[in-house]
Amino acid sequence: MKKFLASNVLYGILAVGLAAFLSIYVSSAENPVTNKTFHNVSVAVNGLASDHVLEDRPGTVDIQVSGFRSVVNLTFARDVRAYVDLSTAQLGTASYPIQYIIPKACRWSISSRSTWSLASTSSKRSS
Repeated sequence: MKKFLASNVLYGILAVGLAAFLSIYVSSAENPVTNKTFHNVSVAVNGLASDHVLEDRPGTVDIQVSGFRSVVNLTFARDVRAYVDLSTAQLGTASYPIQYIIPKACRWSISSRSTWSLASTSSKRSS
């Protein structure tokens, strides 16, 4: 045991362990989690049946994304999208969840609204 403690192997193991600890510490201190808000993100409509017509179009939402500073700083408005899936929509008024597309390394934390109430009617007119 005395021979092992006196050898360079112990110092090598300690050096690698200390280097790993310092690397993790510095990366977390230099790259903290931050937030960025994107205002007036247009809400798109996906999956609307061809015989349905929306009485009004969805407007815009504000989305706050969070993640490591290095990723959030490189996230732009073109990377953040919002949409309403109307593939299962029935005629009439109903609330539909707003879904978000953001970079994989981020997560959305706050939105100005989570659902949108839309009314749809039939595009076929009776004679």
